Order: sequence, then structure tokens, then C-alpha cells
Amino acid sequence: MNTHQFGINIKIFVLTSMVFLSSCNPIPYWIKEELGEKDFSPELIDYQKGQLNDKPLFFSSNEVVKHYGNPLRRIDSCYNFYINKMLDSKSLDCLIYDSLWSLVIKETREYAFVSGYDFSVHNDTIKISEIDLSSSTHLKEIRKLFPTSYKWMNFGLGNLEHKYPYWIYLGIKEDMKNKPHGDYIQLFFNKNKTLERLEYIWFPVLNNEELIIYKKEKM
Repeated sequence: MNTHQFGINIKIFVLTSMVFLSSCNPIPYWIKEELGEKDFSPELIDYQKGQLNDKPLFFSSNEVVKHYGNPLRRIDSCYNFYINKMLDSKSLDCLIYDSLWSLVIKETREYAFVSGYDFSVHNDTIKISEIDLSSSTHLKEIRKLFPTSYKWMNFGLGNLEHKYPYWIYLGIKEDMKNKPHGDYIQLFFNKNKTLERLEYIWFPVLNNEELIIYKKEKM
């Protein structure tokens, strides 16, 4: 997902999602109530302190090989966040660990994190204080633990080539200031309503000048 795609998806979600959902899913709460982007407030989870097989999900960028080994390939500047046309973008590099992209780590100069994970390929568990995520995680569990996020099921566009019929957003607990938006994870569920894929949606830290310019651009 590129930098502004999340914001764009939110703004154009209604028509696309209603067409898709009307054929196979119950109409979600946010469509029934005609809610918009300003109302979107998923529950927060402590993803940045979570673990995958006793390995951290967030860590220093110089510890990538220590925790996850050498990647199959590296893609420089695979993700770019543009403040405006005049300023340089904020970039992430992608570390790909197999041809299926079942484990993807993204990194800045300072830190790295697990950005993509496919539970249909790896029979492992991501442990977060609020929930354990694995291939056996069911939408019923999401509904119980994160009722607000569940109400916003299938908010925006699903992405990943519309492979998955259900998706949920959870917000990320973080202390970083001067971010244009909070970070999210997006959980993708298959037709059996069990978890298959996790994607991390990242926004950079901006300095005061960049943040002012960004906000003006969005007005």
C-alpha cells in the first residue's frame, strides 16, 4: 500500500464497499449509520511491544539479521510518504524473506518492524498483550475483544487484490509525536473467517515545519 492510499481508500470507500458487501456480507455498522473518516476510531493494541516466536516485532534497524536472518532480497524505498511535491519523501526499505512475501520487514535508518505476515504460510503466533494472532484467530474473537473495530469491518478498500472477503483495522499504541496519522495494522480474514494475513500501515514522524505543510496540503 503506498503512502496516501490509506487516506484515499477512506475517502472513496463507500460505493466500492457497498457494492462488494451487498452481495456476500451483512451491511456493516458504519454504512448503516452513514459514518465517515472522522468517526473512524479502532481499538489500540501494543503491537510495537509484541513478539513473533520470541522475536520482537519492532527493533533497531541494525538488529534485523540478528533477529530474522538475511532476507532473500531488499527493495530500497519500497514505500514513500510524500508531504507535498516540493519536499523529499519519507521512505521505508523492504526486506523480503521469500518469493511469497509471507514475511516482510520494513526499515528506516533508526528502526525496523514486521510489516507483513502470512499465517497461511507460517504456522506461528504473533503475541501481543491484547491478543494472540495466528491462523486459528477467528472473527468471533475480534468481535469480542475489539467491538469498535469489528463494527468497522471492511472499512476502506481491502487491497491485496481483493483476495480476502473480510478485513479489520486496529490502531497502534505509540509515543511518537508529530505523526500525520497514527499507525494501524490491517488483518485479513478468509472465507472461513479465520486470519490469513497481517499488514502494517506506517506513517513517518515529521518535524514541525513538515507537519504544518502537510496539514495545509490536506485542508
